[in-house]
Amino acid sequence: MKKNIQKVRARVVKAKEIELTKRLHMYSILENYYQDVNWSEFQHDLSEKTHVILLENPETGICGFSTILCKEIVVDGKSVTAVFSGDTILEKRFWGSPALGIQFLVYLWRLRLRNPFKPVYWLLISKGYKTYLLMANNFAWYFPHIKRETPEFEKNLMLKFYSSKFGKNYDHQTGIINFGSKATAKLKSNVAPISKELSGQVPKIGFFEAKNPHWQEGNELACVARMTFLMPVQYVLKKIFSRNKKLKLGTQPIYTDESRTGQILAESSNAR
Repeated sequence: MKKNIQKVRARVVKAKEIELTKRLHMYSILENYYQDVNWSEFQHDLSEKTHVILLENPETGICGFSTILCKEIVVDGKSVTAVFSGDTILEKRFWGSPALGIQFLVYLWRLRLRNPFKPVYWLLISKGYKTYLLMANNFAWYFPHIKRETPEFEKNLMLKFYSSKFGKNYDHQTGIINFGSKATAKLKSNVAPISKELSGQVPKIGFFEAKNPHWQEGNELACVARMTFLMPVQYVLKKIFSRNKKLKLGTQPIYTDESRTGQILAESSNAR
């Protein structure tokens, strides 16, 4: 497992520059983990995105990806850079690789540096707990949060963005995007299930399930996180602390949120 994880490489490319052969490979990975996927909808979704983070293995090629839409929006008279994550998937044998998280962090950091006075927000929708944990385990300022209420500005940001994108399917009171009978790309039953044990041992997973109780039916939980200048420093310090903790404990298992769930998302956020 460790050998494969070390071989995962991530790079950002423009969505319109991805040729058909790569698109077909990406779609085949999506089919392996989701039911009711549709090629035409996948193509349409990709056409609306600005960038894609490609995850590749030198021996097998593409092993995962994450689509991105980057746009400027105005909320309460304030201009912000909004980065929306669409379809995101990583083959199971590479779960635990930090490649996607690091590359996405670099992408957000560069956006922040280009205009230091304009806030950068990550907007993501999650039908599975691993996508939610990718945000909750790595961002200090994110919502919905297990311990604090969502501030008015972030509420208005989500209302404007998600209402515009998903219309009546988005319920701003619950934060749920419900596609009803039109829901597609549902997680297969053997991918990222939530057991009572897991929900009880990891509070953030229990919180996600409480917020999105019908996630198995394809419902999405609307989320938002803010990129800060200190984030890269916090990320590095967190990794150092985690590594030192493992060295001190030796082979004794460490049941933190991040180690318990594999650190990296294994399912996609439906971007339709």
